[in-house]
Amino acid sequence: MQDIYYRAGEWAAPGQPIVSILPIENIKVRFFVPETRLGALKIGQRVEIQCDGCPAAVSATIRFISTTAEYTPPIL
Repeated sequence: MQDIYYRAGEWAAPGQPIVSILPIENIKVRFFVPETRLGALKIGQRVEIQCDGCPAAVSATIRFISTTAEYTPPIL
């Protein structure tokens, strides 16, 4: 993951950062699970995440499970 401070055509001063890259352990993924599958997941469990455009699956650990129902945003 990255933060971009400037876009094409913008000017940056010499020595000023133009991009910040996060270490892999600081990247977070939010995903939604059907209620029927929620009981099979627990905090600390390892999961594999796949996405379009990713060269391979990425291993991750579940760190948080919401205690209230959340719904997939309609913009996905």
